[in-house]
Amino acid sequence: MTKSIVSIVKGNDPEKMVDEALSLLGGTDALIKPGSTIVIKPNAGHPSPPETAGCTSPEMVSAVIKVLRKAKPKEIIVAKPELLAAIQWSALR
Repeated sequence: MTKSIVSIVKGNDPEKMVDEALSLLGGTDALIKPGSTIVIKPNAGHPSPPETAGCTSPEMVSAVIKVLRKAKPKEIIVAKPELLAAIQWSALR
């Protein structure tokens, strides 16, 4: 059985944390082919504020999108439509 590879980082700057976590996995160049479609699925199905860690914070989702855009994907799909209203739209543009 193949084992999953994960990276764990700590910090207060979401974009820096995402960069570091992906770097530990080989970086976006090793993980994502330019022109590919990326689907991210934040944990957003609970009626709790982000600071409780019950849901992925909008700042973290925004940071993930910003970092993944550097890999030049064709598109990035956020698989939780109800979260779109909470994402910082500037990261999507």
